[in-house]
Amino acid sequence: MRVIVFTLFGLVVSGCTTISDLKQPTVQQHFVLEQDYTHSRIRGLFKYRYIAGLRAGTYSLVGEDSDGKYFASMGDCVIYYSPELPVPPSTSDKMGGIYIPNSRSDDPRLFTETRNTTDGSYAGVTGMMIVSATEDSIIYAPFEDQWEFVSSLNIKSGQAENAVCNKTNKQINKD
Repeated sequence: MRVIVFTLFGLVVSGCTTISDLKQPTVQQHFVLEQDYTHSRIRGLFKYRYIAGLRAGTYSLVGEDSDGKYFASMGDCVIYYSPELPVPPSTSDKMGGIYIPNSRSDDPRLFTETRNTTDGSYAGVTGMMIVSATEDSIIYAPFEDQWEFVSSLNIKSGQAENAVCNKTNKQINKD
């Protein structure tokens, strides 16, 4: 029990990275994705198929770190779910997008901001502290072996008019 309490305390004290914690971009860049892009991959202990990708829309450079750049849009932008699990795909009105590393030895990753559905009060003060520390933190989803997709993005200089995702039925699937 003591280990659990110290682990939770460490998580609360350390906090998590948020979009606002990232270094502001030195240049303005964006890309427009004309169609939803998804790919599937078998993963996990039970070998479930996961669908991962981005919805059509405009993605703007929102932050960077020493290893890469974060392109994001507002709305339900990131697609990540398993059709084989009884959990519905998550939806969010928060920011999400793609992290593009500087080095091709690293894989691109999808990311979204955490959206806590409760204030954590059901778990007492500790629960409320955890919720507070994780709100708006970045959650990553694997998007490995997608350098061909990343290379196809037409990243333009300048500010985008409106960085919002579109819900479409058009999809480019790559299995």
